[in-house]
Amino acid sequence: MPLPYILDVPPESTGWQEWIFNHARDHQEIIGAILTQKGKQLVTYNLDQMNRDEPTVWLEAHQQAHNDMNLVMGIAGNDIETLDFKKPNEVKAWLWLNYQEHLGVRSALKI
Repeated sequence: MPLPYILDVPPESTGWQEWIFNHARDHQEIIGAILTQKGKQLVTYNLDQMNRDEPTVWLEAHQQAHNDMNLVMGIAGNDIETLDFKKPNEVKAWLWLNYQEHLGVRSALKI
């Protein structure tokens, strides 16, 4: 279960790479559980790679992945499509909102 590993980015130089890996795995687990429990096949977006210098494509795909899972689960989501990596407080708030959505969906699915 990668969920505990997506709340914070590891402090090492490879921290974001580790976060992206764990975060993508969490989305995969959620997609699998939604298919099994709800019979809905969600799109698997490419969330395994993000260019932090130009994250727009990843952020858009990520937002759509959240929109998809939240819609199926009947959960209100947040706007997590924008993020300025140069603002540590914004990054921390974004990580928290993202984590809360994953936690809410996992709780609803009981996984």
